Amino acid sequence: MRSACPHCEKPIPPASMVCPHCHSLLVQFEEQPKWPAYLGYGFLIVLMIVGVVVLIQYSGGGPPSEAEERQAIDPALQREQEEARKIQERRRELLLRIEEGKKLAEERRKDQEDWAREDTEKKQAYIQGAYKEFDDKATRLQARLLQRGEELIQAGAAVEVQEKIEGLLEEMDLINGHVERMLVLAAEGKVDQARVILDAARDRYKRFSLEAEAFLLKN
Repeated sequence: MRSACPHCEKPIPPASMVCPHCHSLLVQFEEQPKWPAYLGYGFLIVLMIVGVVVLIQYSGGGPPSEAEERQAIDPALQREQEEARKIQERRRELLLRIEEGKKLAEERRKDQEDWAREDTEKKQAYIQGAYKEFDDKATRLQARLLQRGEELIQAGAAVEVQEKIEGLLEEMDLINGHVERMLVLAAEGKVDQARVILDAARDRYKRFSLEAEAFLLKN
């Protein structure tokens, strides 16, 4: 314990913390060790890195790409991507149609080769059988179309509906005309010409039946 002030050297009471003469602080505090500043900055950087990693993991992926950032703020890019998607879809559909067309063309080529090897009687029998199959389908579809068309017209259908009915009936009449011409040629022994007309009538009827079924389903 001090008996004199270390600053003014005057006597002081025991256990004094402040000199009563010069008012100097008599208690000495131990200095706490100080961490270097760079260690604090480093610790802060580590915490920031850990936070970023955790955020990425919980957000389900890495940082957004430049394209993703642009898409989020650029509606025009979204429209471009949608148009590109539609173009790709149309290309796929067109390629599928081309492949189907190739298969049908190959089937028809083989069929024509087989047809050329048949004698006239077998060809006439084939045409008669094809006509019967065609006639059964066409007759049923035509009856449905006539019945529904009459109901719609009597109910006061719109003009465009009446025009559609008229167009379908005219197409059916044209197909029937082709079939009748085919039968005449087959009866005359012109089976090859009859076969050409038969194939054309089948293709035309296929398109017509799809259109007529869609009309009946809608109306």
